[in-house]
Amino acid sequence: MSGDGGVGLRFEPQKDHRQSESRGWTSEDSAARLFSDLVGSLFTAGAKPEIGFLFVLLLPSLAAISSFKNIYIGGVNYLAFVTLLTPLLLVFVMVVKAGLDPSRLRAWPGHRVWLAWLGMIWGSLLWGEVRDGEAFKHAYEMSTPYVFGLAGAMFVRTHRQLTLFFYAILFALIPSLGCVAAWKLGLVEVETFPSGPALDPRPHSMSLLPIAALALAFFPSRIVITVIAWTICLLVSGIEGSRGVTLCILVLPMFHPLFRGLLWKLVAAVGVMLMGLVVFHLPAMQKRLFPEAGSGTISDLFASGQHSMGRLEAWPLVIEKGMDTPLLGHGISSVFHYVPTIWDRMRSVHNEFIGTFYELGLLGLAVYIGAMVYQMVLLRKRMRDAFPANKIALTTVYLALIAFNIMACTDNPMSSNVRFLNPLFLLMGASFCAGRYRGGATSEFDGDRLGGTVEHSVDKTVSRGEKN
Repeated sequence: MSGDGGVGLRFEPQKDHRQSESRGWTSEDSAARLFSDLVGSLFTAGAKPEIGFLFVLLLPSLAAISSFKNIYIGGVNYLAFVTLLTPLLLVFVMVVKAGLDPSRLRAWPGHRVWLAWLGMIWGSLLWGEVRDGEAFKHAYEMSTPYVFGLAGAMFVRTHRQLTLFFYAILFALIPSLGCVAAWKLGLVEVETFPSGPALDPRPHSMSLLPIAALALAFFPSRIVITVIAWTICLLVSGIEGSRGVTLCILVLPMFHPLFRGLLWKLVAAVGVMLMGLVVFHLPAMQKRLFPEAGSGTISDLFASGQHSMGRLEAWPLVIEKGMDTPLLGHGISSVFHYVPTIWDRMRSVHNEFIGTFYELGLLGLAVYIGAMVYQMVLLRKRMRDAFPANKIALTTVYLALIAFNIMACTDNPMSSNVRFLNPLFLLMGASFCAGRYRGGATSEFDGDRLGGTVEHSVDKTVSRGEKN
């Protein structure tokens, strides 16, 4: 394939059959061709069904509908199935696949730093103050993104599969919009303590972040997709009244690693300001920003001091209490027991950095920040010489992690694994590994082989995106 030099996301025309897997997203993608590619991607040599890849394609849409309350299956809230059973089912499929073909078990670069993070989480159950069922459940839920990352590395093997996964993420906009439509049509409630099926709109908006990041990652090769999908995500999050998600989606273009020219930076800045004004004046956003008056101006927002909603008063108290055990913290889930004693009607600290310090101490906070910085540096480094499809995925994950850290300053994005982190880590595993797994001295595979060996490439040209 003709090298893109790591400058843009433009895709060169196919010149021979060896480029078919690395061309990424093109205008030649029709519905019929996509259906044919989907069927072909679900089967490997020997007509063995790729159930794992099919499962992967369903996960973004599952994330989009995972914000309802009071919907029960056999007397159990359906969210319990989504949160607890989906990762277990995914692990089962991975174990079966790895048993049949050990070479398929692999991981993305940087996964070891997240293992250290998981070690801190589970280790805190030994020294922490809380060892009840909620603590184990919280530790389990915080471990699931790593499992999804392994699944992405394992099941998304080719560039064509990676491109289909892009479509699956964008397609998740449809069920997401369906959830909002059900709310606006009065089919579900949105109250804090609903009597029937209800949508929790602000957590639901977290599922829009990976979609918005992917839309921006298509720049500059598919500007129309970038503008339309990003705008839809921004408006929907504004309608749902999610201040943090709306802010992240709004400012994310300013962090795009490919907005390098002065003209594009100017266009992005003007677009962000104009859309910011539109979203600011949405009724739901006005009500969220000015809960007492019901509406206000931008100057009113900064003059009122209401936007902290108690955060600035609670954070110093959480830090002070955390200093009782500064090195290792009070243990996972302990912050949920302390916050209600200082902050009325709240259980979360609404700052992941302060919460991590309270639960896991300075050591846990250092491990978390180190893992995040290392992973983002690695993502940025790999963008420079990645195939177009991989570059789109790497850019998406990079932007989404920026959004995550912005959210982490004033909210609790770690609790949105099903809606945000799980799909994001799934794409992270795929972004490094899809189309690069050949083995041998000429291998272009970017991750770690966790089991077995694989066939050796005939030559380096074929290994860079031909047969997968």
